[in-house]
Amino acid sequence: MRDKQCILVGGEKGGTGKSTIATNLATMLKLAGFDTHLVDCDTQLTSLKFATRRAAQGIAPALVCTHLAGNQLHVALTDLAAKYDAVVIDCGGQDSVELRSAMITPCVDVMIIPVQAGYFDLGMTPK
Repeated sequence: MRDKQCILVGGEKGGTGKSTIATNLATMLKLAGFDTHLVDCDTQLTSLKFATRRAAQGIAPALVCTHLAGNQLHVALTDLAAKYDAVVIDCGGQDSVELRSAMITPCVDVMIIPVQAGYFDLGMTPK
């Protein structure tokens, strides 16, 4: 892994585990010694609630998490990427200005797009 990482977890489909991946990734990066910032861009605030519950219960490592929204998200993300070793961005399961803004942010190194197989997809798997 490079010295700095900016990872976007997003996609248009809801219920595929984006917030679970983002929160676990941020936690693992923090445990690995990276100064990590988790950004929640979803209106459901799942990642922010996760980080808040951990802090309230004194669970280590504590995660720095903020909710950011709007079409100028790329400006804030660029600023955070300069200040932290790792930035993990959780974008909600819909086409949004936040997802589009995060996708065009130059500091984003990788985008993880989780998918969930449907019944017909599973039917095509070899036996």
